[in-house]
Amino acid sequence: MTYPIWKGIDDPLCYNLAGQLKLDELLSLIKKCRLLITVNSLPVHIASALKKPVVVVYAKTNPSIPLANTSPGTIF
Repeated sequence: MTYPIWKGIDDPLCYNLAGQLKLDELLSLIKKCRLLITVNSLPVHIASALKKPVVVVYAKTNPSIPLANTSPGTIF
């Protein structure tokens, strides 16, 4: 899921590190991020706790279950 998104961003400062980092490495990297683009997973919660801006990509697998807006932000 992350590769097509990453390939569509033309910026040398954008990296696809999905599945490549240990927890301590992930935490250190998110602390340095200006913006995190990720799927709905642990990095979302870490970035939120660190007050970092996050774009979360949701992929609905069951159309009968609605997405809930449970945090400040916008769902597009």
